[in-house]
Amino acid sequence: MKYLLTLLFFSSLFCRGAEFQVDGRQGLPVIRKDGVPVSARMVYVSKTAQEIATVRPQWSDFTLRFSILKSCDNAALHLRFFSLAFQRKPEEIRFSRIEVRDVTTGRTVKRYRFDGEKIDPDISFWCTGKWKNGKKMPIPATISNHPAPGIPGGTLRIASPGDPTGKLGEFHLILYGIPVKKNRDYVVLCRARADREQNLTSSLYHQTAVPQALTYPGTTLRTQVKLAAESGIHFVTFPIDNLWPDADGNSDYSVLDRICRIILKENPKAQLIPRIDLRTPPEWWKKRYPGEMMKFTSGGNGGYPSISSLRYRRDAAEVLRGAIRYCEKNFPDNMAGYHPTGGNTHEWFYYRSQRRILSGYDEATRRAWRKYLTEKYKTADALQRAWQQPDISPENAEIPAPAYRQKERQNSLLSPRQDAPLIDFHLFLQKEMADTVLTMARTVREETGKRRLCILFYGYLSEFSAIANSPACSGHYALRRVLASPDVDLLAGPISYLDRQLGGGSTTMTAADSILLAGKLWLNEDDTSTHTAYRNGNRAPGWKNGAMTLTESLFLLRRNLAFATFHGFGIWWMDLFGAGWFSDPELWKLMRETDSLDAEMRDQQIPIVPQVAEIVDETSLLYLSPAGFRRNYNSAVSYPLIKNGRAARARTGASTGQYLLDDLLAGKVRSELNIITSAWALTGQQRRQLRATAENTPTFWCWAPGWLDLSTGQFSTGTVEQTTGFQVRQLENECFAIRPTPAGIQFGLAPAGSGKMEETGNPVLSPVPQEGDLVLAEYRSGAPAILLRPGRVPALFCGTTAVPPELYRAFAAYAGVHLYTDRPAYVQRRGNYLSICAPEDGLYEINPGKNCRTVDLQNGKTVGTNSKFHLSLKKGECRILKRIEIRP
Repeated sequence: MKYLLTLLFFSSLFCRGAEFQVDGRQGLPVIRKDGVPVSARMVYVSKTAQEIATVRPQWSDFTLRFSILKSCDNAALHLRFFSLAFQRKPEEIRFSRIEVRDVTTGRTVKRYRFDGEKIDPDISFWCTGKWKNGKKMPIPATISNHPAPGIPGGTLRIASPGDPTGKLGEFHLILYGIPVKKNRDYVVLCRARADREQNLTSSLYHQTAVPQALTYPGTTLRTQVKLAAESGIHFVTFPIDNLWPDADGNSDYSVLDRICRIILKENPKAQLIPRIDLRTPPEWWKKRYPGEMMKFTSGGNGGYPSISSLRYRRDAAEVLRGAIRYCEKNFPDNMAGYHPTGGNTHEWFYYRSQRRILSGYDEATRRAWRKYLTEKYKTADALQRAWQQPDISPENAEIPAPAYRQKERQNSLLSPRQDAPLIDFHLFLQKEMADTVLTMARTVREETGKRRLCILFYGYLSEFSAIANSPACSGHYALRRVLASPDVDLLAGPISYLDRQLGGGSTTMTAADSILLAGKLWLNEDDTSTHTAYRNGNRAPGWKNGAMTLTESLFLLRRNLAFATFHGFGIWWMDLFGAGWFSDPELWKLMRETDSLDAEMRDQQIPIVPQVAEIVDETSLLYLSPAGFRRNYNSAVSYPLIKNGRAARARTGASTGQYLLDDLLAGKVRSELNIITSAWALTGQQRRQLRATAENTPTFWCWAPGWLDLSTGQFSTGTVEQTTGFQVRQLENECFAIRPTPAGIQFGLAPAGSGKMEETGNPVLSPVPQEGDLVLAEYRSGAPAILLRPGRVPALFCGTTAVPPELYRAFAAYAGVHLYTDRPAYVQRRGNYLSICAPEDGLYEINPGKNCRTVDLQNGKTVGTNSKFHLSLKKGECRILKRIEIRP
């Protein structure tokens, strides 16, 4: 400890400039700059250099400008016409000029010709194709030379016949043979016309098997940094990769340096947080240390290192250390923090864990596995008793075989008596990932003391709950371990991709409200596909749920900003691929519009007390059986109940928070209703504690709470009763489909029920009614499926995972939770403020819950007086309201 304190002291001496820390007092963490609370709003700008231009129906000129980061004799210019992906009619685009000029010398380095019968040999194209019968088919788009009146030299004609049956894919025009030199600027001069106005995006690549970008960030980065600064947003985060040293130990920081300087030129007050990519070491490293590379069941490694490799952790930490030292030496007055990333999609989960393929069969993982077993069991005898294997020892234990990991199991949960090796392996996977990310966090702390922020992606408990090979394969279920580290300041993740569409809610991937209780700040990554993404064609990953118009963009972004503000989260707007998703000044007016509300919430430390608490237990999810080839317990259990269930729970008309079970058991959750989504595997003490909470707070029990007794390793309906107070019986040959009873329909259930839920898990539990209980729904056999127990503190037991969406709202109202709308809506509450987002068009009756005057913060107008009033809302529209009490 003395050594660590000394190290932190000297590290802090080397960090000049402002000090940034997260102050987590009272469960309301905020970022402080030199002790003063500041907004946790940020902008993410991509290092991808894409230039955007508009092709109009009339012949017109446009230019594309690129700054080159590395020399190349044969660069390729990609022009992408994404608009083809959204048209279902024939299109035509023509070019009469494409010329590349060196800005420094003024010399033309490449000019493409469009005369003659054949296409210039340095011109090519491809289309992503259309989907048909599950396969991607080629598109009969064509390019050809065509004469044009008054245009000497002809034109290049791009034509698509359209497709009445479905959407076409993106069209790439590729122009080869461009010589470029490092640190020079080049301009592409174009003259073109199209049959309708459309945008194109462009990039310069070294055209290898995997195209390598040749340019520094351009116009879109500069524009968005400037727009953010004008809106008071100075935190700028950006990705940086290729910082690993070469085989001789030399590191190149020129790209990092150039990007920092580009940002600071646009905003000298920018507070920089580089996102440092540590995912994949260079080829020399992979060849030198083959045993440190991960290994799939197929034998390949995908080019990824093993998360368990101590050498990878050590070398990656040194890469991070070198980047930090470079930044602190060259930009000390502008550094705010560091965001080390790795694993799949930079988010610290195991590579390809969302697929059916399995990993962990490399030497590094085997070594770490045996070390883990030695530390846990100490002796071979103890391991043999736990696994019931007489010949096993920590020194010879192998990674569980693929067939064993994916075999068909009778129960939806792993049995400690039959599956002890796999349960241990699941726990091991979490520890290894947590150890890796904490190694990076510790490196940040060692280099900067407590003067800089450390940000990590981690803890996607709800989002990864339905991974086919078990949630454990992600490695994201050691959240409590990560939260306990003093080296971590902020955790981050994208807004859930499940329910972010227009009219949807805005939920996190994790128990983010518990992250706040731990004194850490949660950051929502808002990579909304805005109308500019639609116009430019680059909409991934949210192409199914993004905006097509400015109005829709404003609806989505206002909802997401309100969600972050009302929960006390940070947020960054993310231009994921550098295509200018947030380049429209109209979008940044939202930041200014909500800035004063964000400041009031932050500076006055207004408490965050959601009315409804959604409870998730990361330990229970580690016991979920992997999907076999016939049974998929993930799609039958965790997908409808946890991952998909968030959408329905968000629409109760009351404010909702997401918490860890251990915070509820510790008495840290102050809600009016607890929804227990996953408390399947509990100890005796946990069962007693959970039962005690239900004596004081209405509780919605989901599926099989307490069914697995971790103290004895046995499954029991008796432990379910101990946990919930409901006597239950286990049904055989029954699926999760249910139908409402007349009492259930009167209670608020839809008459149709969930009769199409053919999937099932084990157990299927039927609650046994007692006097005064109401059976709200039945299984197909007629056995009770959902049982309401009235009383001073009501409770509800739902034996199926196919929870009727309307049941959450109906039980909340029955339990006395104040609902702010007369119909399902996405509502958040904090202090005297409300945010209301409409799932559909209509007239909403708003009940503010007190005798007050209600003001719409967007326009400052009074929308209601006294108790109730009506708002006419469009689908996806979000209104932020302030309640001003009327005193007698």
